[in-house]
Amino acid sequence: MLLTDTDGESSISATERTRRDIRESTDSRITTSAGIALWPEHAKDLTGLLRVADGALYKAKRSGRDRTCIPVTPTEAPASPDDQIGQRTDRERTDAVLSTSTPTTPAS
Repeated sequence: MLLTDTDGESSISATERTRRDIRESTDSRITTSAGIALWPEHAKDLTGLLRVADGALYKAKRSGRDRTCIPVTPTEAPASPDDQIGQRTDRERTDAVLSTSTPTTPAS
């Protein structure tokens, strides 16, 4: 999903709404994980932006799935393609990532 003119907080809100809608309209065993990257905070070009979003997606999956992750700082961007596929780095062990997960109870 590509959002224009959107800050981090709005991106998280839109992604969480999408995750909730998917969960409520499908089998409850289906989960949605998402990674968010912001331009130009996390990368200066499309390739870098996709790399950061992909790294955040894999962090969401490793953190228990059914959540959204966004790097807190630009230094959390994966340094290499290996970082994107789940290999732990010193940066990953020390940097904080904002993770959100929506309760699994249906909305009222």
